[in-house]
Amino acid sequence: MSGKKYNKAFKSDSQRLAVSLRSSIAKRHSHLNAALCVSESMRIENTKDRRKVKAIEEWSLALVKEDKTREIMNWDETSTWHNSKFIDLESGQEWVIYISDRAYPGEVKLIENCA
Repeated sequence: MSGKKYNKAFKSDSQRLAVSLRSSIAKRHSHLNAALCVSESMRIENTKDRRKVKAIEEWSLALVKEDKTREIMNWDETSTWHNSKFIDLESGQEWVIYISDRAYPGEVKLIENCA
């Protein structure tokens, strides 16, 4: 025996490798979310700051993937800019993101709720 101690619950090296790989993937996913500023507590605010607009856009799209918000693309038909309206399925809060490009920094607008 090589002197290394392994958890005897694993019947093979492939099981041990699979557990290690799943753990590594979970850690990377966590780091990626942190890098993208994906957070449950991100505050939506009216802004034209390019960095804030981008961060709110990425956060909003992540919540759509998690089925926590709904997205309506090109909601504001009168706008010349691409836009999406987001609705938080839990709180009912609504906001519109006007997508930035090279000339336009983008914008986030909160929509007043009737509730």
